[in-house]
Amino acid sequence: MFLHAYQSYVFNIILSRRILKFSIHEAVVGDIMCFKNEMGLPDTSRLQSVTKDNLDGINNLINRGRAFVTAPLVGYDTRFAQGEPGEVEKAVIGDLNINLEGFKVPAMPELASKGLRREIIMPFKPEYSASEDELNVGKTKLTFEFTLQKGGYATTVLREYMKKL
Repeated sequence: MFLHAYQSYVFNIILSRRILKFSIHEAVVGDIMCFKNEMGLPDTSRLQSVTKDNLDGINNLINRGRAFVTAPLVGYDTRFAQGEPGEVEKAVIGDLNINLEGFKVPAMPELASKGLRREIIMPFKPEYSASEDELNVGKTKLTFEFTLQKGGYATTVLREYMKKL
């Protein structure tokens, strides 16, 4: 559990630094992208590097919700982005003095983490319904339904949603 929590911690630092330098809503040369699967969710098994030749096409796919910029959940075999995005990712690893070999757990290989890339923005299409609140007469209750893929946290989604109210 600690290993995965630490990966999330590092991911969040990388994301925070990226936000200071680049938009999270568009790709830059060097980024690594994933694409939407049949269910409309990001498929991180299909990755593509962004080059100056495909940058406009990739950003068009992002705007249409069909592609997603990724960041690493670090592990012993992490694939880093190239160019400036890769420099941001590697700087975090250096600043935190992370030895990626530490993600290998020889005594318990099933706990080791090779690392992978995850989308930095999760697609989100909630469904809402309103009905009379049976516990508070005269009030309306709102039901909020959504689906998250593995690694998504409902509390984070709800916090962001509540900010807009």
